[in-house]
Amino acid sequence: PVIGLTLDDFELTLFGNATGNLASLSGSEESYSLTINALSGDGAIKVVIKDEADITDKFGSPFTGESMVFMVGTAYNLFAAIDGEETGDFDVDDQDTSPKDIAFNNDGSKMFINGDASNFVYEYNLSTLFDINTASLAEGESLESTEISSVTNLEFSADGFKLFLRNGSNSSILEYTLTAPYDISTAQYQGAGESLDVSGNNAFTFNDTGSMLYSVSSSSIKQYSLSMPFDVSSGVYQEGEDLDGSFYYVSDIVFDRTGERLFIVNYLRPYAVITYWLSTPYDISTGIRDDDLEYETPDQTYAIAFDNYGSRFYTLTSNDFVYQYNLNLEPEVVSFEEVSSETADYAMELRFSEPVSGIDNSDFEFANSDGVSVSVWSVYAQQTLATISVNALGDGVLQADLKESETAIVDFGGTELAEGATGPTVVVGSAFDVSEATYLGLENSYTFTEETSTESFTFNN
Repeated sequence: PVIGLTLDDFELTLFGNATGNLASLSGSEESYSLTINALSGDGAIKVVIKDEADITDKFGSPFTGESMVFMVGTAYNLFAAIDGEETGDFDVDDQDTSPKDIAFNNDGSKMFINGDASNFVYEYNLSTLFDINTASLAEGESLESTEISSVTNLEFSADGFKLFLRNGSNSSILEYTLTAPYDISTAQYQGAGESLDVSGNNAFTFNDTGSMLYSVSSSSIKQYSLSMPFDVSSGVYQEGEDLDGSFYYVSDIVFDRTGERLFIVNYLRPYAVITYWLSTPYDISTGIRDDDLEYETPDQTYAIAFDNYGSRFYTLTSNDFVYQYNLNLEPEVVSFEEVSSETADYAMELRFSEPVSGIDNSDFEFANSDGVSVSVWSVYAQQTLATISVNALGDGVLQADLKESETAIVDFGGTELAEGATGPTVVVGSAFDVSEATYLGLENSYTFTEETSTESFTFNN
């Protein structure tokens, strides 16, 4: 039992874009309930009892509590992997017995694995975006890195026209240009003059614009400023911007898409992915590490990756397998708007936060004004986009809404759509078209006097 515990004794810290506030405290002696309201977003919250709190047991001895960390949302939430069970796996043993890193192209139609045993970078086609169950080796599309004796990491520029490889034998980062984006068969080594020596590093990555490069070793993360985006030869070490820490045997470093979360992989025991929260995106000097957010991987993991949405998590392990985990992120509607069409009278475009399937005509409800009839309509859906094409007759308006429930729309992990959406109001025929107006004569007009002056007018529905 404790004495003196109040709501003011607690402190709430928010990470990522999570929101919430301390609301109430109830209970007494040995059992208390703390209520946190307005939880939303994706990130984490940390609750601690303040050092200055005046809490004692019944004998007057001070009480010291531990911190509590809770994940909010599921994007990039490693703890949301379904019971630690993978939703897909892919064996790369036929290509290399010592794979060290994994990457995807910008839309998830390609996956890349670098092999330390063969010194090759392998390219795989994914017939379903970001789904490794559909991966197949792109024959003739691999890259042999003859300039490197030990390939341990790979990164692409944001546009896919540059490839970067880390030479494990001397810790240098080599640059290759590609004449076609993400086509490694077109890669050309740019020579020693276009490399960057980052002695002692174990892995590297860039920020989203390529203006910064980050190098991680067993004891710290170093930050380099690039005067030319994604040009490693222009890198200058930023004194005083290091992020110190004990990373043991580190093998990979990855940012989330916002730059607010940084993940570091330990490939020897403890097998773990360490999470840092950055109060300023991509500024590692603002990083906060919390051991409560350390995710223990079930196998010896060399590298990790995410899809573009933070809804899927991938690990590359020592048994030469890539594993895929669904993080249960609910797909959402990002936009629903009218677009032009060459094949139909009217069209509406619906965009989702991640690739989905199961969309058909029955998922939509039409509402149209008197005088409008829909003759033919269809839905074409692919990955994150659905297009509704409509042929309509008459004059007035129509609207197609995505149902709130009873749809079969799911992401590739089987997670259902969070909620429906209201579609745009589409004008049909000459409704609201003042160029088609016909004067009905003075007897059907109204003259505004000073007492009934107006500055605007509207139409009926």
